[in-house]
Amino acid sequence: KAAMSSMTRSMAMEWGPYGVRVNAVAPGFTLTDLTRPLWNDENLDRWRRENTPLRRPDMPHEGMGYPEDMVGVSIFLAAKASSFITGQVIYVDGGTTCGLFWPLAV
Repeated sequence: KAAMSSMTRSMAMEWGPYGVRVNAVAPGFTLTDLTRPLWNDENLDRWRRENTPLRRPDMPHEGMGYPEDMVGVSIFLAAKASSFITGQVIYVDGGTTCGLFWPLAV
């Protein structure tokens, strides 16, 4: 995600003089057809059960997102309301990047 963040800032600097805003949405782990096999993994399922917000105060929400969770921020970034926002990466991950690490057994 560091490369995406750097590219977003660089493109914002390059295209800003032409009136183009460049921002990025960085989704957390999202349940899609592509990631469905991972969500059906026994180890990850156990991790999700053990790391709910009630059991982990450092985790604001459960670790699974859905594609529709990205809609609101995407509409906001496309709207006039975000006209002074550029070069930003907005994380839509349920707070996972607030300090939580996924200690999966290897």
